[in-house]
Amino acid sequence: MKTQTSHTIVIAMQGMIKALTILDTFPGSCRKMPSAYHALHASLEDMVDELSDRQELTH
Repeated sequence: MKTQTSHTIVIAMQGMIKALTILDTFPGSCRKMPSAYHALHASLEDMVDELSDRQELTH
């Protein structure tokens, strides 16, 4: 069950990363707080990497 939950979290985070990437393509969408936007994007990618690594260790 724990592996299923972390896999679901990884999929959700990957979806958020894709959404942020798409939003970044619209002019002016992330210009008001670019540092916060990029920090969120980077931390999501880090969390996905960490959770993916943990999943590989449990299999």
